[in-house]
Amino acid sequence: DEPVFNAVCANVSGSRPKELYEDLQEELEAEAAGDCKAIEAAAKAAGIPITPDTAPLDLALAISDILSPGHIPAARVAVASADAVANVKELAKHGAKKKARALEDFMQLLRSARREVRAGTTWEQAAGVLSGESAWRKCVGGGAGGGGGGGGGGQHYPEDARAMFDEWVGKLAAKESESRTKAGLEDGEAFPEDRGRGGRDSGRDGARDSGREGARDSARDSGRDGRDSGRDGRDSGRDGRDSGRD
Repeated sequence: DEPVFNAVCANVSGSRPKELYEDLQEELEAEAAGDCKAIEAAAKAAGIPITPDTAPLDLALAISDILSPGHIPAARVAVASADAVANVKELAKHGAKKKARALEDFMQLLRSARREVRAGTTWEQAAGVLSGESAWRKCVGGGAGGGGGGGGGGQHYPEDARAMFDEWVGKLAAKESESRTKAGLEDGEAFPEDRGRGGRDSGRDGARDSGREGARDSARDSGRDGRDSGRDGRDSGRDGRDSGRD
């Protein structure tokens, strides 16, 4: 019989406390996001950089001087400034992870390209044979000379990749020099296994070239013999017809 109890029982179609809380949370999050964007826009317009090292309080003080009155309540400027700095930190963290993965893949490419990248390989020579690889394009870009331009968009790291390449080639050169010293070889003198490999490669190339030339010569000779045989057949036919007439 209590009026309050009856009123609550009659209001069964209203929102539940949890739903009211979630609605309020969404409104506050949208409001905070709008404040953060306003802080970022005002800082950009005023030429105030926001970096991961920016102090939120310093940013709030600098922004307060350029924000129009009533644009963002003063009580929310400090919170929005802290959110803006947090966003920059998150982007920097994501970018650092992306860069680390790209350079790790680039290093793996150098390690696996044992025939293409050796002690005496230059950056330009490596670019000529590896620029089509995904790991190369992610770091260097599409420029064959390593300029980092036109590599399908996105951020590239040509300076870091070049430094990594130079360090790797330097290690290969030091290792080769040590091996030469142990083997008693002079500078520029080929290792015994390299000399053998060069002979085998030359032999394979010579065999392939000889085979191609032999096949072409055989095809040409066969074609000539066929044409000559055709001519002889026609001549023989003419002779037979002439003999019949006689």
